[in-house]
Amino acid sequence: MTKHILENCSAVPSEIKQYHNIKYNKSADSDMECTALNNAEWLASANPLSAPPALGKKRKISDYGMAKPTNLEHTALYSSLVLALITSDIPWKFLDNGYFREFQMRLHPDFQPLSGYQACEQIVNKLQLQTDEDITNFLLDSTYLTISCDATNSVDNWNITNWVATNENAYSELIYITSRPCAKTAPDIFEEIYSFIGRLKLPVSTQVSFCSDSSDIDAAVKKKVREQPDARIGLTGSCLAHQSNFIMKDVIRNLTYLGNSIGTCQKIARFTHQSKSFYGLLRDELDIQDISIWIPTQAQWYSIAMCVKQILCIEKELKVASGKCSDDAFMPFDTPESNLQSIINDDHFWSDLKSTYAILTPFNFIAAMSERSDITSSQFLITWMWLLCLLNNAPEVDNTIRINIFNNIEKRIQNFIEDHQIISIVLDPRIYLTGLSQFGKRRVRSLFSQFVERLYPQVDIALIMEQYIAYCHKRFPFDDKITWNHMAKAPITFWNEYSQETSELSTVAITIITLTPHASTCERAWSAYATIPNTKQHNRLNFENITKICKIKHHYDTQKIINATAAGAKRYALILCNMVKIKREHLLGNEEDRPDETPTTEAIQDMNDNLSDSEDANFIRAIAEVADPEFRDDLPSNSGMSCNRSVDVQAPEDITMKDFTLSWLDLTAQTLDNIEEIVRSFVPIVPR
Repeated sequence: MTKHILENCSAVPSEIKQYHNIKYNKSADSDMECTALNNAEWLASANPLSAPPALGKKRKISDYGMAKPTNLEHTALYSSLVLALITSDIPWKFLDNGYFREFQMRLHPDFQPLSGYQACEQIVNKLQLQTDEDITNFLLDSTYLTISCDATNSVDNWNITNWVATNENAYSELIYITSRPCAKTAPDIFEEIYSFIGRLKLPVSTQVSFCSDSSDIDAAVKKKVREQPDARIGLTGSCLAHQSNFIMKDVIRNLTYLGNSIGTCQKIARFTHQSKSFYGLLRDELDIQDISIWIPTQAQWYSIAMCVKQILCIEKELKVASGKCSDDAFMPFDTPESNLQSIINDDHFWSDLKSTYAILTPFNFIAAMSERSDITSSQFLITWMWLLCLLNNAPEVDNTIRINIFNNIEKRIQNFIEDHQIISIVLDPRIYLTGLSQFGKRRVRSLFSQFVERLYPQVDIALIMEQYIAYCHKRFPFDDKITWNHMAKAPITFWNEYSQETSELSTVAITIITLTPHASTCERAWSAYATIPNTKQHNRLNFENITKICKIKHHYDTQKIINATAAGAKRYALILCNMVKIKREHLLGNEEDRPDETPTTEAIQDMNDNLSDSEDANFIRAIAEVADPEFRDDLPSNSGMSCNRSVDVQAPEDITMKDFTLSWLDLTAQTLDNIEEIVRSFVPIVPR
């Protein structure tokens, strides 16, 4: 009656309508309270598996004001649900969970819950079709593409290779995954690469580059490109992140104080978390509630830098706490050769540790840059120069050891660095010739001339060399200070600004700069791949379905994050930030400021329990093997070179990277300051 009066009787006086309106609202509120109370009683009952209470007249869909979902809406909801599971690494069996299905029915009684079988066999196929269409458009719309590949051996002696394409805007797509016997040779693999690139049906205008972390495959690609100048692949290059790992291994093996300092930091970190008395004393000195010091491990080598930085940050407090702590607490960590308490109070140890931190800093920046796709070869090489300058100007480094390290790095550049990568030091406006000696600038100019003649035979060499020289001397049209001040941090934007006045040089510069010089995107694809197979939840997935899921995950998940992941950004922010400006509370790990991968006190205690004392002796040897053990280092064993070799005045007609010597570089103290300032500006790195 009340509803009839309110809706149909227009002649009823307003006072009567107001009375019935209040009565109707109270009745509705009472029904809602009763329904909520019944639901609460049911949820709190002793038997949660019993049927929920009846909802009475509110059970009708029309009373909720919700229409029955259409087939199109069901498909859209299914796709969103499957994407949520794929990007979160949740197994399909979650869809068959009774509680989750009941949860969906309570949200909408007419919603048809999705089963795990339907998700894998139907929805994934639909998502795969959409992903393939998006990848095709991605390839067709790209002007510059870098094809990266990385391979790993599976348990059944098959080799699985993934292929990732990265465009000039640093977007990447996992475009192909292959499985083949491990017995295939590098030339066979390249033929597969060559035919694969041909099947992509790319526009003729698309510039294709190639990067691999395998020296054998890289050599096969270079040979093929030399034999067929009309090959679709323009530029090639080794993975500079892997080469940086080998450089780090060489440095740690040669500088014994570096390994000793890192090993002592590991002992201090373990002692801090195992000794309750020392932990309490140190916490009181720091006046913070919780201390979380990283323990260096081989699996996460950036933990080495983090631990060293943490120990340096609390030098004063460690000395005070060790003085107050009893000698008995140190006994389990003392050896006949060393006493931990005396080491903590030894100024020589702290001097070596500061030098260790300085040497590790370039490698920390390399690790941070490897998280991104918009990195240029010049950024890696200028960071290598930073390391060389540090070693060249470090008085604590013995000259014989310095020459040995320099010779190894010199050989590595000769064998694994391409001419276009050393040219990028000039053409990247963020670096602009920094670190090159006058002799090196002339050598690079010769390399540039030969590079253009080989790769761009149709270009007027005299014209482009005139543009190159004008750029090097900042003459017209490169004399605009505003452009240098505001656009140099984004190299592609910078060269697009000059695309009309110097179109030839701009084209070559952008081609060189857009090469992605590492295979980290492939490594991240492996991380996604590793979460899927070899689990009970996914043991019914075949290789084809796993491939589909990996491509979908990479497309919908990593495509949204061009930069480093949130956890990676926090991790490297703490490692790379200035020691003076950092807050110890952030570095040592208050819960609200701790990065996602920073171990808690309980986690560190578990790590301590799993580490035996015998492992301390092998730790330095382990951290020296930071490179991928499956990646063979083909550096020649006999160098016959010295960093002090004399320079010939008359340059040969043809210059190659085999002629590279460290005399091309300016490793003075003044250059060290300039290089450090440039590298530190890369974090946060401005997109190209």
